[in-house]
Amino acid sequence: MARMSYEKDGIRLWDFTVNARSKVNPRIRVQRKRVSIPLSPEEAEKYEQNLWRECSLEVARRECQGFSWEELFEKWDHHYTMNPSKRWQETTRRNMYSRLRNWTKPLFKKQSQDLVQADVEDCLRLAELNGASLNVRKEIRRGIDAVYKWGMSQRYILGKEMSPCQNVELESTPEDDAEKIPLIMTKDEIDGFLKKASEVNHPWYPIWFFALHTGMRTSEINALRKQKIDLVPVSKALELDQLPNGAKRNYGRIRVHQSWDKKLGRNGPTKGRWWRTVPVNSRLYWFLSEHLKSATYGSDQDGERVFPQITTWDRGEQAKVIKEFCQTYGLKEITFHTLRACFATQMFESGVDITSVMKIGGWKDVKTVMIYVRLAGVDEVGKTEGLAFGNVLLAQEQVASMGNVVNLFGGRK
Repeated sequence: MARMSYEKDGIRLWDFTVNARSKVNPRIRVQRKRVSIPLSPEEAEKYEQNLWRECSLEVARRECQGFSWEELFEKWDHHYTMNPSKRWQETTRRNMYSRLRNWTKPLFKKQSQDLVQADVEDCLRLAELNGASLNVRKEIRRGIDAVYKWGMSQRYILGKEMSPCQNVELESTPEDDAEKIPLIMTKDEIDGFLKKASEVNHPWYPIWFFALHTGMRTSEINALRKQKIDLVPVSKALELDQLPNGAKRNYGRIRVHQSWDKKLGRNGPTKGRWWRTVPVNSRLYWFLSEHLKSATYGSDQDGERVFPQITTWDRGEQAKVIKEFCQTYGLKEITFHTLRACFATQMFESGVDITSVMKIGGWKDVKTVMIYVRLAGVDEVGKTEGLAFGNVLLAQEQVASMGNVVNLFGGRK
């Protein structure tokens, strides 16, 4: 509080400045300023007290309203920053916070206490108009719901029994519901892709080759260090190369236990938060044998880098790089994740069981892996051979019935 007196035209005047701030929510601040008030010293003291009381009542009233939506999710973020939780791990929390800050601006100044279903629906409708997909809108709704329920549990929101998201429905279009076929390459397309990258000496060729032979995620490859690669001696590898087809070969293994976190700017745990082993096959062995000889890309607390540190890679722009390469040379446009999908489908086509593929690739969700099983189509091969409708003859039967004189490509011999 501050008051100042002065005389003007023989009259004593007073200026008052009163500030009151909430101890519960420091962002709640009420200020009153009055100038040129003609009062006696006794009256001035009472006037100041009344002004202070007015500010305090306003602070109390606003405290009862609770926090604004922006203040509430800021407090949620701060709480889990200071008190890490398995549910809200750092990356998950940061993604949620970014999504709420980017997409819930219409709610920022609204009091959390007063939010209703219509407010959430309006926010999601505006997000849709601004290009948010159905999945993004679901995540926005999930974020609002989680923060609001947290606010109720912390008594920042009083008198409410349910979240304003509880009855919010998101309607999907037929396009939203239709399952999209993942980008994939055939074996010939994979060979063509690697051949072109090798011919032009593309700096990402070693990384792409490695990804196709291990199924590792781009973040896992970026975090890989030499100490996690265990290869057999060259003499042993030469012996293994002489074994007959179908023989079990063990050229070495790669331990996968870290991945690059672009938001934190450092290595962290893998997506599934568990380590795994990737077996090394013959082609990958001889590739690594040569590559590691000249792989001098520096080291850090995690060990020696296997691949160079690339700015676009650290920023998560690997999909842009591979897309531009494909556009330049007229190849099928793919993303970096396509390489992981190709690894899975080619494994299935070569007869590897689903459990082994999941272990090597680090998949926990069978539903996700079944997409690649369907893409490979190995379960369906030969299943329609029992159908024999109509009188259509097989090609060899046509040849036999006509004395083997029919040219199947037209005309007679």
